[in-house]
Amino acid sequence: MNKSRKETVYILIIAILIVIILAVLFSFRAYYNYSVWESRHNYFNQQNPRIESWMTLEMISSRFNIPFEEIIRELNATEHLNPRVNLDRFCSQYKQDCAIIIERLNNLAGR
Repeated sequence: MNKSRKETVYILIIAILIVIILAVLFSFRAYYNYSVWESRHNYFNQQNPRIESWMTLEMISSRFNIPFEEIIRELNATEHLNPRVNLDRFCSQYKQDCAIIIERLNNLAGR
C-alpha cells in the first residue's frame, strides 16, 4: 500500500470509530431520557400522588384540578408565568423555598 492509501484507511477507521462512539453516547442519552419520562409518566398511576418539584405548573393544574390562577396566587407571582415552567426553576428564579411552596400546593390539592 502506498502512503496516501494508508492515510485514507486510517481516516476511514477513525471516522467509523467516531460514528460508533456518537451512536453509543446518543443511545445512553435517549435511554436516560426515556427512563426519566417513564418514571414521571407512571408517577400518576400510584394511589395518592403528591405535587413534586419536577412538575410544571400546567401539569399541577391539570392533574390535581387546581385552577392556574390559584396556583399563581399561591406562588405570590406578580407577573405572568409560563405554565410550562417547573417548580424547581420557578423557585430558583424567584428565590423561593420550594419545600414550602410544594407543601402549600399539596394542601390546596387536598393531599
